[in-house]
Amino acid sequence: MIMTSYDTVNILFRDLEVWKQLFYENGSLMYFGFTVSGLPYDSGTVFFPDGTIYQEGLFGVKGLLSGREYYLPVSSDLKAYTR
Repeated sequence: MIMTSYDTVNILFRDLEVWKQLFYENGSLMYFGFTVSGLPYDSGTVFFPDGTIYQEGLFGVKGLLSGREYYLPVSSDLKAYTR
């Protein structure tokens, strides 16, 4: 088997990865994809509380490493997304 640099970096967490769905407190889907210690890691998708895609791609310990990030339209109610 030929190992790429991606395989070499991610071999540390390979046995700890779990496919999971994470939810906001209101029950809406926050993330689905692979996780390590309950945090997004490897391939996955993050959603805004209204179900709109926020980020999709490869995640690492510092967040989105490679992929796409989407922004809300200017006309959106930003109060819904503040904590």
